[in-house]
Amino acid sequence: MVSSKKNQLQKIGKIINISKSNLVTIKSNSPVKLGSRILLKNGNCLGIVVDVFGPIHSPYISVKPENIKDIVIGSEVYIMKKRGREDAKT
Repeated sequence: MVSSKKNQLQKIGKIINISKSNLVTIKSNSPVKLGSRILLKNGNCLGIVVDVFGPIHSPYISVKPENIKDIVIGSEVYIMKKRGREDAKT
């Protein structure tokens, strides 16, 4: 896991599909907000969440990628989580 004092990457799921319209579908293990930036393991931005659908606790996410050519189905994806005040003190 990549981390800094205030931010850390949290794994949210895996890429399961790339549609004909070049949207990336992710099977997520936690809810994600529209407009969130989804990151690859190396910290590079995969893209922005444009749709969330399916079960609340295990949703599917559609992402509009910044660059479609380097995407690999099965790759783990992450979201940047800001640490709370309590965590920042330690």
